[in-house]
Formats: sequence, structure tokens, C-alpha cells
Amino acid sequence: QLPPAGNINFVIPESSFLSKVHKFMVTCESSIGTGESTIRISRPGPISSITVLSPNGKETLTIGSIYEIRWAQVGVDSVDIYLEIWAYDDGRQLCEKGPCAHYLIENNVVVPQDVYGHRKYSWSVGEVKGEIYSFPSRDYFKIRIVKSGDVPYLSEVSDSSDNYFSIVSRP
Repeated sequence: QLPPAGNINFVIPESSFLSKVHKFMVTCESSIGTGESTIRISRPGPISSITVLSPNGKETLTIGSIYEIRWAQVGVDSVDIYLEIWAYDDGRQLCEKGPCAHYLIENNVVVPQDVYGHRKYSWSVGEVKGEIYSFPSRDYFKIRIVKSGDVPYLSEVSDSSDNYFSIVSRP
């Protein structure tokens, strides 16, 4: 039986849009007969994503030095950049399910991409929103980049360093 007049929605997987040629066949059979219908196919908006490229683990950064945080983003106008603390130097987890501390480095960051599609932000290591955060040297930090305005640990459009990096005091 044919559904009542109106819209019928179905999902076409995003992977189907990777090629430029699309073939779809729609067959409607009814004892009532045939009729005319318009089929409109629209591509969903761009899928939003962020990928942290560096620091991505194993780096050692020195407080006060300048480090270029690098990432790629798609479908996102601006980002917020956070420093996450994951554990004490002895490896004890601060929080059971993820970082327990997020420190805002900068919000509403809008920078052009380079020829490789990457973006960068020059960070004075240890500076969080205009202040120098005083902490002992630690080995368990990550950078988290989120779509501007999102809550860091709830954002669906975010990424963090793949592994931990260290921050040490100047000698």
C-alpha cells in the first residue's frame, strides 16, 4: 500500500556522496494505478570535524616557550582551545573517566588554513586565558580543541591529543 501523500524521508549514507554520479531507483506499485511524483535528493551539510595534529603525544614543552598548536577543522567557523590535565606525575588518574581539569587557552579562534588544510595557534606554554597557570612539572597533559561555545567534555565536534605530553619548568 502506498503511503499517504506528503514527504517520505530516507537516509542516504554520506559515503554515497563521495562520487559525483548517483543512481537511485524508486518503484511504487499499487492497484490504484500510477502517478507522478517528484523526488528531491539533497546532500546533507558538511560533516563537522576537528583533528588535533600537535601536540599529539610524547612532546616535552617548556613553560614560557612558544609552541604552535596545530589542527585541521571542517565545517567549523571558530574553535576554543583547552589545556587538559589528566593525571599526576606518579600516574594516578585525577578523574575516573577523562580529564578532571580543562583550562581555556583561547576561545573563538579563527585562523586561516595553510596549503595543507592545517591551522595553527602560537601558544605561550603555561598561559591560560591571559594568565600563567602555576603548576608543577607534569607528564599528563593533552590539548583539546572544540567547536566554539561547546562544553569541552560534551562537544561532539572536538578532538584531543592522542597521547600525553609533558610540561616542564624552565631550567
